[in-house]
Amino acid sequence: MNTMPLVSIIVPVYNTEKYVADCLASLLDQTWTDLEVLCVDDGSTDSSLKIIHAIAARDPRLVVITQPNGGVSSARNSGLRRAKGTYVGFVDSDDTVDYTLIASLMSQMGPNWDIVIEGARRPESVVGIKEKADFASRVLRNELLNSPCGRLYRRSLIEESGLIFAEETSLGEDLLFNASYLSRARGVRTISGKRYFIREREGSLTRSFRPSKFEELMYVHDALRRILEWAASARMDSVLNYLRIKALASSLASARASRVIRDHRDMFARAKAMRESYPHLPVDLGDPQMRAVGWVYARLGLVPLTWLVVLSRWLRELTRHILRSKFVSAELGRRSTNSMTRVEEL
Repeated sequence: MNTMPLVSIIVPVYNTEKYVADCLASLLDQTWTDLEVLCVDDGSTDSSLKIIHAIAARDPRLVVITQPNGGVSSARNSGLRRAKGTYVGFVDSDDTVDYTLIASLMSQMGPNWDIVIEGARRPESVVGIKEKADFASRVLRNELLNSPCGRLYRRSLIEESGLIFAEETSLGEDLLFNASYLSRARGVRTISGKRYFIREREGSLTRSFRPSKFEELMYVHDALRRILEWAASARMDSVLNYLRIKALASSLASARASRVIRDHRDMFARAKAMRESYPHLPVDLGDPQMRAVGWVYARLGLVPLTWLVVLSRWLRELTRHILRSKFVSAELGRRSTNSMTRVEEL
């Protein structure tokens, strides 16, 4: 590219040959055209890299980067080192985005804002330490810091702060990156609406179980508490305790789904051991759901909460399937209309 793009989008790719073309099409078809898409192939063993090169040959805004397999954090860090845009965002290679995503985010970006986040319940503009601390507790509660996708960051702030994605853990690295960035951001804006569409696949790290998952999750929550010391408050303490309880239940649910837990006795034994590791996690403040989770954990233990995690995962997957179907239908309709318009012009 001959000019410096205003927006850089980093797409880590690893063995997503079934999805990467759709992902890149949704990015290269954005109404906001002043961008570069940095596709970082993380040692794929399928035809992903071949597909990416074919698309790059047709659109010079797509930059292909290759590296040996190092994990998604390593791939994102490689993209950050090569990015040229004033603002940077991330998209996972099996996901798609609405064609107005970048334009919607950029319409709210300005000199006083270091990050714009989509998917919030309502639009917000946040400045000042106290306001930002209150905001941090809310977005943590609503899980808006769990992913780097669906938002734009100011690249200069990332570089000046020396921020990178933690490569020593494969769980919660996005949360730690976002919390660290938020602690340094001068101003934050959010926009409502869903323009980023997640594809949940069986076997993904967030859903699969491995023996180290419990320890990794607890490491992340210990680190998160240290990062957010600047925002310490009774409400933040309740939110962090609530999130740890959810992490414990999530770890147990993943073990159950993977058949590591073979019967109810094994499940109760594991739940009891986890409960003994963290006997006091009071959730005294927050919304009714938070307080209910804290009450169940304190009085009934982890097993009931684990079943709720299983149910919520099923409902979330159903909702995403419905949203994705609507998006695909809308895209097909839009492209059909555009094709008809071009034919009429000819």
